[in-house]
Amino acid sequence: MEENARKTAKDRELKLLAQAYRETPEFFRRDTIIEDSKFLEEFGIYIENKDRLPMGYIKLWPQDFIVEEISPDGTVFSVDPREGRPPEPLADYRTVYATAVKCELSTIELAEELSKSLGIDKKQIQFAGIKDKDAITAQQISFRGVPWENVRDISSPYFFLKDLVLGKGVSERGGLRGNKFTIFVRTQGNTDEDIWSSALERVKKDGFYNFYYLQRFGTPRLVNFHWGFLLLRGDYEGTIESFLTLASSRELPYFQSLRANIKNVWGDWKKIKEILDPFPIIFQNELRVIEYLVQNPEDFRGALLRISEQITLWVYAFSSWLFNYKISSFLQKKEAVPEVLPLIMSRDAKDWERYQGMLEKLELFPISFENIKPFPGIQMKKNLIKTRVRPVLHQSKIE
Repeated sequence: MEENARKTAKDRELKLLAQAYRETPEFFRRDTIIEDSKFLEEFGIYIENKDRLPMGYIKLWPQDFIVEEISPDGTVFSVDPREGRPPEPLADYRTVYATAVKCELSTIELAEELSKSLGIDKKQIQFAGIKDKDAITAQQISFRGVPWENVRDISSPYFFLKDLVLGKGVSERGGLRGNKFTIFVRTQGNTDEDIWSSALERVKKDGFYNFYYLQRFGTPRLVNFHWGFLLLRGDYEGTIESFLTLASSRELPYFQSLRANIKNVWGDWKKIKEILDPFPIIFQNELRVIEYLVQNPEDFRGALLRISEQITLWVYAFSSWLFNYKISSFLQKKEAVPEVLPLIMSRDAKDWERYQGMLEKLELFPISFENIKPFPGIQMKKNLIKTRVRPVLHQSKIE
């Protein structure tokens, strides 16, 4: 969808939602969800004395959470449009590198928008890591075999490109040192500066456990790890049904009601498409699946292949969910936590045997990866993840 078409579609969606709000305002009321210890248990996250911590809010606005990618050589890709390297002289290289600064788009959505605007295959656009949607983020991306001028001339209300240079190779997945975060925490009332400073000192000294947090599990619904589980079981139809119909308390009641309507007509792909059609941006992935099923009613695997990048995220989310539970199991038993833990997406049986008890409860042991082989993008490799992170804190202040 070209940028102008996207803006038109988004404006149309907003008008529909505004009309629906006037008619049924109760469908647009959402209770505040406190991420307390009970809530976090669902995602395998155990934080000792969590409920004694002061209340705060992050990501009220995208500018409250800024993520800037750090390259392997230590270069920080800044969100500041005034910063950046001057363009290098044109050379006979096939790759254009750029810093992409975005807001209200995930990295995958950004790549999709860029590929459509440029009229190229998504495979020609590569990046090192996936950045948050509900934040302002900066990262390097590469365009292979795309003219410099075409990349330079792209503009959008949701992102901009800067620091264009020509080079060899492409951006590689995982090819980053880390990320620099600027986080604004909104608290209730005054915050005791001494308590805040003491807490930061503990983080500097001891770090914190490296849990995969909620954005890993697909905001706002936070259920994509369940779809990864269903995929590993080979339940393709069940995955699609859950993807389209499973309501979440984090979604607006309006969208929960749409999912209930879909569930009531499950199997009638044309009727489901009619329900989704008014929202081509909000339900873009759901529509890709359903449009395929309208033409191929029984080919659930083929329908999932239409959103193969999402499939990769779901499977990795399930792996992350298990990783979280494993760390928490050590903490709750007061046992020493290993310095590193493997992820299950490995061909080394010793890696996923670390999760044997959990996988047996899920009836997934011994684990088989046959059911996810059809989906490109899922990498099977040994991946040891640190269980504790000691970040470098540059500065902090209380306003």
